[in-house]
Amino acid sequence: MFKKTFFFVLLVAFGTTGCKPTPIAEANFEFDESLQWKKSEPVSLKLDIRENAEPCELYLDVRYTTLFPFDKLELHIKQISEQGVIVPRDVIIEIKNQNGFVGDISGDIGDIEHLLDSNKQYEDHGVYTYEISFNNSVEVLLGIMEFRVRAVPKQKKS
Repeated sequence: MFKKTFFFVLLVAFGTTGCKPTPIAEANFEFDESLQWKKSEPVSLKLDIRENAEPCELYLDVRYTTLFPFDKLELHIKQISEQGVIVPRDVIIEIKNQNGFVGDISGDIGDIEHLLDSNKQYEDHGVYTYEISFNNSVEVLLGIMEFRVRAVPKQKKS
């Protein structure tokens, strides 16, 4: 009985890891319990890039609650290399549409996987800082729980 259970667990583990490639690098930021994000306090995430020979896909994952007061999350993201090179970009992530909240919803929490770059090429090894601030029209934004930036190998087309 134990061997069958162990084999089943091992099979499930291999099956689930085969679905998504292991990230090259990832960084997380969790907001405190109040879920309040002040405009004057940007979030900083650091990706330690040790593989850069091949282009990768860069994602920003957002976990939010239904307390989020807008249809869209408007972000300003700065990528800062160890050499001090800054690459800014503005990103808009749809949180609600005419059908309701967007993403993988469980109760009053939603998860969105947002592709920032499908062909990201890092020039050098090292730590890249992603500084994230919001552009929504309030001084304190409610309802954002967590950010994750991750670089993953590109999916091979078969």
